[in-house]
Amino acid sequence: MDTQLRRGAQQGAAHDPGTNVERTDTRESCIEALLNLGIRSSQARLIRRYFRDMRAGKPSLADACAVAGVSAEMLARALSRVLGANYMSFFDLALIDEQAMRQMLEDRTRAGDALKTLLSTAGEESYVPGYAWNPKAGTSKGIVVVASETAYHNVRRMVDSRGWTIMVGSPRTLRTIYRRYLAPGSVDFDREYEQLARRAREVSGTGVDLESGGADGSTLERMLVGVLRAAAFSAASDIQCIPFGEARGGAIKFRVDGVYETFRYLEAGIYQRLINRLRDLTQVTTETLSKKILTEGSFINAEGQDSPYFKALRTVLAQFLFRVEVGAAKMGCTVTIRILDREGVTADFRQLGFLREDADYLAHLMDYSAGLILVTGPTGSGKTTTLNGMLSLVDPEPRSVQSIEFPVEYIDPRRLQYEVPTTSESEEGKAREIFKGVLRNDPDTVQIGEIRDAGMARLSFDASNTGHLVLSTLHTRDSVSAVTRLRELGVPNAEIASELLCIIGQRLVRKVCPYCSEDDTREDTHRMIGLFGYGGGAKPKKASSDGCERCHNTGYRGRVMVYEVLRMEQRLRQAIEAGGAPSALESIGRPKRRSMWGFGLLLVAKGEITIDELHLSVPPMDIDESRRATDNEGSDT
Repeated sequence: MDTQLRRGAQQGAAHDPGTNVERTDTRESCIEALLNLGIRSSQARLIRRYFRDMRAGKPSLADACAVAGVSAEMLARALSRVLGANYMSFFDLALIDEQAMRQMLEDRTRAGDALKTLLSTAGEESYVPGYAWNPKAGTSKGIVVVASETAYHNVRRMVDSRGWTIMVGSPRTLRTIYRRYLAPGSVDFDREYEQLARRAREVSGTGVDLESGGADGSTLERMLVGVLRAAAFSAASDIQCIPFGEARGGAIKFRVDGVYETFRYLEAGIYQRLINRLRDLTQVTTETLSKKILTEGSFINAEGQDSPYFKALRTVLAQFLFRVEVGAAKMGCTVTIRILDREGVTADFRQLGFLREDADYLAHLMDYSAGLILVTGPTGSGKTTTLNGMLSLVDPEPRSVQSIEFPVEYIDPRRLQYEVPTTSESEEGKAREIFKGVLRNDPDTVQIGEIRDAGMARLSFDASNTGHLVLSTLHTRDSVSAVTRLRELGVPNAEIASELLCIIGQRLVRKVCPYCSEDDTREDTHRMIGLFGYGGGAKPKKASSDGCERCHNTGYRGRVMVYEVLRMEQRLRQAIEAGGAPSALESIGRPKRRSMWGFGLLLVAKGEITIDELHLSVPPMDIDESRRATDNEGSDT
């Protein structure tokens, strides 16, 4: 191994990846680059003041930016400009060529040796090597993604000599690449499963304990940690354990990009034992299940336990939050686990996927001192990400931002964040209690995780009416349906019309795989695109039925936001106050291409998503409505 590279990597690993910048001159250059990228001058002043006031504690630029409300992605963009390197956005991860990386790791060629040499000294805390797909050239090229100035200089000579490219990414981007494609698993699930299955066959009918003879803790526990790691590191949002009956075993499934896929099938005896162990570790008893068919659990505190299993569990629990729901179904015990990244950071608002016109409009609303902004959609549609991205636009110096969340998903040092305890009998009641306390806590802007009942709706409108900017979410079909839902919760039409600033409806739709997608020549696709005025130059795609290795044979890779913004303009306010029906509100507030369906068709025309996925994910407009929307386009502008 290259001695200089090894020494440099060790030095780089000694620095916090969030440090990003070591020298004062580079730090000042980064601040100037951030100003050129659009941060406010007040934010630059806060960054410099942080370094002045915290100099005894060796402050990092990442910490200073976090306090000033500058995202890690924005900082990575600035650092890339200062270093003269390319920038890799967190949203560019779909370009990572997993197949090329896997092939190179198995090769004994010079290219393979280069990747293995870099990988042996890298990690999620310093830099990560890999391969990225270039859609224009149609080829893959070796890359090294760094998050700090130190790591950049450490690997530059090695990378340049091999013709690879250095890219700058945020610490979150590094962690995700490392975990998803390169992290060595501490538990080989398949190996443990085969060992347990073989043991089950050996002791069948003998009365011997299936797990007797284990050398360093329970095989079941090692399998459990393996499942949690595999799901979390593959960017799954949920794990679901499904029983097939006492004699048939069960399946473990992961939800990735909004779609469930089977991780493994388990034999009957092993499935039941794994579920029983999981129930023990989440403190859900048989007695509890007999009283409540579905009950929530949480992993036990593993502190003080020294077995290899508990050490591995503590590591996973420190990085991810797992919300567990255990149920007693007809076929057996079910378990559903929601996965939240504890190290998640607020996304750069301008990279969420809004059109520039809509992004500018929403950014303008965040300067308001009072009013209510709602984001609607089903579970897993990205509502919380959008809310936090919008809150990142609030100037943190003159305003107090406070939140009530179920739970806190994005840690932001600039605001006061209060988490509703999941152990409380009534989350809604506890949330209302916290909300009342927050309103006595002198806030300017308030984020509420979700408006779930009439009491929370009443408090939200009262807060808006008394001079607070309030942001929250609703579970409704689309933006217009949110008005109907507020009426059902007892909010008068006059208050809805006067207090609402806008309603965002959104979904996350799977993107077609760029490696194996095919041209969509279907007449219906082109007719629908044409009805919305996107026919000229349209290049719609459809997913390959067989997919490829890069998309795990699904035909899809990554997701993109499809949205609509219902702007509370004068005519719409008047219609709401008059008690207008949803159809009337829709015709006034969502003209032309402003619906989710209209924006989705724009992405279909660009070849980013398929019309099939649009049909599956987004409430459609019928063809007659589509035609009227297009025909009226000229008169509505």
